[in-house]
Amino acid sequence: MNAAIIYEGKTFDNLPEFKKGDFGNVIYFHIKNNDGTIFNLTDYVITFLAKKLDYTIVDKYLIEEGCAITSATDGICTYTIKNTDLIEIGSFDCYLKLAVTGKEFKIPLGYLNIFDK
Repeated sequence: MNAAIIYEGKTFDNLPEFKKGDFGNVIYFHIKNNDGTIFNLTDYVITFLAKKLDYTIVDKYLIEEGCAITSATDGICTYTIKNTDLIEIGSFDCYLKLAVTGKEFKIPLGYLNIFDK
């Protein structure tokens, strides 16, 4: 399973870079099965996770917030960056966590880089 990352109309392999303190930006995720077919998000709860690369504590996330499912049958969800999200400069390992009764898994999104204003 994988997720295309779409920001400002462009598709990315990794998350785009953001400035420290940025907020209000909307990132779209188009989730597909490994064979390229659309993954149906009906009944799933999706969480955006970001963990600093140098954290030694397992599963200590800077960002652990819910995504909005905008089209479940098309496999599309969004995450809107909040004013409390991009508060640390550095590189963050990011995932989408998908959960439904009896199942939970993570889709790697690559790195989120936050730089000084």
